[in-house]
Amino acid sequence: MTMIRSSTIFVIILSYIVSVKGDPKLTVINNCPYPIWPAYQVGAGQTVPKNGGSGALNKGQSVSFTVNPKLSALRIWARTGCNKDATSCTTGICRGRGIECKGTGGEPPMSLAEFTFGTNAGDFYDVSLVDGFNIPVEIVPIGGNGPKCKKINACDLRKVASKLPPQMVKKDNKGTIIGILSPCAAFKDPKYCCTQQWNKPETCHPVFNNYDVYKTENKECPQQYLYPYDDDKATFVCTNGGKVNYNIKFCP
Repeated sequence: MTMIRSSTIFVIILSYIVSVKGDPKLTVINNCPYPIWPAYQVGAGQTVPKNGGSGALNKGQSVSFTVNPKLSALRIWARTGCNKDATSCTTGICRGRGIECKGTGGEPPMSLAEFTFGTNAGDFYDVSLVDGFNIPVEIVPIGGNGPKCKKINACDLRKVASKLPPQMVKKDNKGTIIGILSPCAAFKDPKYCCTQQWNKPETCHPVFNNYDVYKTENKECPQQYLYPYDDDKATFVCTNGGKVNYNIKFCP
């Protein structure tokens, strides 16, 4: 009787372990009133999910995939205003590619959901606007633990466009704002790109004449990565024995 009970308990425990372990599942959701074309990029030498891109998602549609639990430097963004085969897009295009970016990065400005999985401290994730902003995006962890394991709320830098240098505001040929460039992309100056002698936290701070870009953007986007040394407030981490899933929602 004891052997049967022990075997039963072992099977239950084993089933539980199998159920909670596995590859992280990511679900990209489009809530925008227009189609988006999701794109993906990873660090060198790794396999990119879905060969780097998915076809158009209309409002309410989603795409899910699993990733290697040790995958690092995953970037997810939404291309907008694309033609059928995504060889032409208003924002986020991966040049020389189509629907599948095949590891090629996107053309800024673009809002990025970023992940590194399975470190000793857990999964790290953030929403980065270091490469600019095109549409709002939020990240929702499912099943994670820890004080920094929480939802990253979406924000919209277009709301503060009038308070930014005009060189940072990208418009289409109709004058509609389609994105916000980073200070680096707008001015191409080492001090705004945080390179050369500005490559340290004390000197990397995007302030221009009458514009305090960081202060303006941070008020609208307090959880987002806004410049290369924004780690303290913009990096989130989840733990749960190697199994946390994530929803990435555009225009939530």
